[in-house]
Amino acid sequence: MSWQFDPGHTYIGFTGRHLMVATVRGEFEKFSGTVEFDERDIARSKANIQIEAASVNTHNAQRDEHFRSPDFFDVEHYPYLTFKSKRVIMHDAHHGQFVGDLTIRDITKEVVLDGEYSGVSQTPWNTYSAGFSLRGKVNRKDWGSRHFSLPKSPLRRQGALGEG
Repeated sequence: MSWQFDPGHTYIGFTGRHLMVATVRGEFEKFSGTVEFDERDIARSKANIQIEAASVNTHNAQRDEHFRSPDFFDVEHYPYLTFKSKRVIMHDAHHGQFVGDLTIRDITKEVVLDGEYSGVSQTPWNTYSAGFSLRGKVNRKDWGSRHFSLPKSPLRRQGALGEG
């Protein structure tokens, strides 16, 4: 079954260290994604996520502009961050890992996102929603920027998906 991200129930966020002493939290407000979900064999499922880098929001306008600059995301040249899964490793019926390619600033690296599948539920409007949560860590140096803003920080994607 094919699922589309439901923006009203999906959060893509991150945390990172500012000057290595304070924790900065942020999110991306514009994104799209699909999950091709194989209910019979979850390990065959696939995910594709596209995030608009300029939609970064840390609730500090000056910092957000810096994140959009060439020091960090360089949104003028690299408008999107993408994740494309390559395989799923299941640990049990509800927990596993999505292994895939994360592309930031036109540099692609393999990452592992720990995942949880919450199940499928019928909505009051006679449609269906599925719940997933993904979490992983990235190292800013892997994407070639000393200033890149996510030093060994958790990158979270969680929420609900609607039928696509």
